[in-house]
Amino acid sequence: MENNVFNASKYIGIKYFTNFKSLFSYLSSLDVKELENQSVLLDIEDELYLDFTNRIKILSNKTSLIAIGIPKEISLIKHLFKNGFNAYLDITNNEIDLIKAVEKASIKKYYLPEAKMEEIIQSIAQESNETNNIFSVVDKKATSLSLTKKDKEVVDFIIKGYTYKTISSILNISTFAVNQRTKQVYRKCGVKSRSELSYLLLK
Repeated sequence: MENNVFNASKYIGIKYFTNFKSLFSYLSSLDVKELENQSVLLDIEDELYLDFTNRIKILSNKTSLIAIGIPKEISLIKHLFKNGFNAYLDITNNEIDLIKAVEKASIKKYYLPEAKMEEIIQSIAQESNETNNIFSVVDKKATSLSLTKKDKEVVDFIIKGYTYKTISSILNISTFAVNQRTKQVYRKCGVKSRSELSYLLLK
């Protein structure tokens, strides 16, 4: 996958690897201090790239990883960052993007090209809207079941999976009060458990 990013990597001192063996061999040859300041460009078209990532992090969790491959879905890009990568580029990006990625990765920060950042923001906004729509439906159903404002407060946290202790801390009431309100909600809704309540309100 030759492109501008790969060509630029030769001139700015970042190593590019397409297979784990050569990358591992290179990293193994460095001393601890050198490992701390390493940023490497790793081709993620190899299906074992996550295994490679884990082994690199075992060798040195101070090495910064920059992923590159064909354009990916937002869900995979999020997955990359969760699994130890500091930056993501695709083959449509240019030398400037690579330089910015290296600069951020070298100080243990994260980088995405602007277009991908916009996509991720839109994705997060869409997820948020979907969640808001779900809880709008929940609120309407809760009202139809004659739940009070205080009941709804507890319901919101119950169906999100919060513990009684956490709910009591957020609402600044005792755990006993949360327990009593929950029992009251169960009675009004004709259910006996959190999962039954969630099913009733979210179906």
